Amino acid sequence: MQTFADLKKALPYTDCRFAVFDHDVKTADGRQTSKLWFISWLPNNSTPYHKMAYTVRKIYPLILQMMITVIILMMMITLMVVMICAVCERKVERHHTWCV
Repeated sequence: MQTFADLKKALPYTDCRFAVFDHDVKTADGRQTSKLWFISWLPNNSTPYHKMAYTVRKIYPLILQMMITVIILMMMITLMVVMICAVCERKVERHHTWCV
């Protein structure tokens, strides 16, 4: 799917759904970036039972979003630690060559 309109056309008219939409945006400074949207689709034509069932389950995409955020943060922290260790090792190696 290319646009939100395409996603909207693909969603059923009488049934509830959860959807994830990857939206490309341009920031104020001109960079191209991407945003993930978690959408809870509850059309007026769906049954009250389905609306209630999807409303109760609406928390699951939020939990998924938090888990993805935590994984990304853990990867960033790991990368920073690896970079710091590499810099420290280079400083230690340089120090040993001066001492010899």
